[in-house]
Amino acid sequence: MKLSSDRSRIYWTVVPALVLIAVLFQVPMSAQQPTSPSLPGSVKARDLPTAGSPPYFPAHYRQFMRSALPARIRKQGGVPRTIPQFEIDADAQGEIGSYQPAGATQTANNAFFQSLGTNGRACVTCHQPAGGMSISLNDINERFRRDAEDPLFAPVDGSTCPKNVPSAQTQGSPVEGHTGKGTGTVASAYTTLLKRGLLRIAIPLNAPPRNPPSAAKTEFTIEVVRDPYGCNIDPEFSQDEIDGQPVIDPDTGKPLQVISVYRRPRISANLTFATTAFVFPGPPSVSTPATVSGNIMWDGREPSLENQAKDATLGHAQAIAPPTLTQIQQIVAFETGFFSAQYEGPNGLSLTTLALGGPLPLSAEPPGQHTPPITFPLYDAWSPPQPAGLTDSAQRASIARGESIFNKTTFQISNDAGINALPAPGKPITGTCSTCHSQRFSGNDIIVSAQQDQGIGGTSAAFGGPSPSPDLPIFKITCKAGVPLGFHEATIQTNDPGLALITGKCADVGKFTVPQLRALAAHPPYFSDGSAANLSQVVDFYDKRFQIHLSPQQKTDLVNFLNGL
Repeated sequence: MKLSSDRSRIYWTVVPALVLIAVLFQVPMSAQQPTSPSLPGSVKARDLPTAGSPPYFPAHYRQFMRSALPARIRKQGGVPRTIPQFEIDADAQGEIGSYQPAGATQTANNAFFQSLGTNGRACVTCHQPAGGMSISLNDINERFRRDAEDPLFAPVDGSTCPKNVPSAQTQGSPVEGHTGKGTGTVASAYTTLLKRGLLRIAIPLNAPPRNPPSAAKTEFTIEVVRDPYGCNIDPEFSQDEIDGQPVIDPDTGKPLQVISVYRRPRISANLTFATTAFVFPGPPSVSTPATVSGNIMWDGREPSLENQAKDATLGHAQAIAPPTLTQIQQIVAFETGFFSAQYEGPNGLSLTTLALGGPLPLSAEPPGQHTPPITFPLYDAWSPPQPAGLTDSAQRASIARGESIFNKTTFQISNDAGINALPAPGKPITGTCSTCHSQRFSGNDIIVSAQQDQGIGGTSAAFGGPSPSPDLPIFKITCKAGVPLGFHEATIQTNDPGLALITGKCADVGKFTVPQLRALAAHPPYFSDGSAANLSQVVDFYDKRFQIHLSPQQKTDLVNFLNGL
């Protein structure tokens, strides 16, 4: 399924557009539209349902519910009646395949495809089957060109800041009735989404109650050095309040600080791997699976897929009531039963001929498998000598060499908080790409709560990483006296504090979850901040950051392999 006009090979019959409008959504209207005709400003912050959510969520939710709604509430279009069991869609590097072992999904009866909030959003708005269950930059821009009122462009998080959307494009927010105040073009209010594929996330700084309640006070302060969009300096968006009264931070005695950061939607395919992790220390053979992996979000802030489905519906869809248990179960079942992987390479190159590419072998792989150092044994048969008669041998050989580089080429991993803390703090370790991307066939980290600081957003500029981007907010983090700093100085500048916003710890600044690596070709740009436009830039980042010294041919081989995942 794809919402853009890109070439797509799909397995359902195309019907006329007028018929589609009538039949795409066969769900109750109460599940698609605001429940009250006088919704703007009619909901009280104190009445918002936040029970059972993680500590960060109440302030996040209150701020999102104070964000303007679209002027017209449009339910998500372009959704077919059926997502077939097996589907192939075009992407920039060939074709991506999707597979559901349990069979096809009827979208009219599945909450993943239904609008459960007030702004027209559904899970599928940002998690597209044809995009590896994320969304590509090309798709975002095509949807904006075709229809700027697509629910993807809800002001709440699609915009740079809801206040930057022109008033005529908004209506009052569910809480307090705020509208947009922008004076520029509609496109200028969506720069971060249209140029980098980013959504705004509002997170309070280590919000009370502490996580866990016995946790120490926040170990640092945050100063906004630069904010091109204003959400981090406008009190309406940078402070928490309940019905006009500020929520006080017990650490500072001041209004609780809310930080707006900008992140890519993570893929919601292959989630059986992301939700299975192992508790170490101990060899993998005697380690036990964790019931909560801590690897679902970029910063690990949601404890389970069930919690994530509920909180994403309340926040991103600006819902005034949580989804029902049945709806949550439908969302999670679809996500954990959906597998995506590249199926075909450029020029029709089959990734399944004498190989284990595509979604079917992936779906058959038991989660939690760890066979160091071999994360990906997909293209072993393409290594020389190749079987007689194998076509496109040069292209296949390049992919096989790239797979070997990923699994076996060693380098020094240093100044990476989250990995260099073990076994000896500060000591570099010899590793490979598969050291961090360790779960077999999937490529996420198999370790529970696997957040690392590899320098995305500017935290490791002193170690070969990039400086903070001027296109995003820049924060100055000052660690308090006596606080363990890891590899950082006492003052750090970054576009995104990462895990530290949740834990309040200096050592967690810049840490992000190690992501899965399948279906990469379907959803550029890459990294949590969308700073890598393509996989060549991803490879260049790591080559410089860890001084791997790859040759031009090795870089080409590694990119070809990553595009084949």
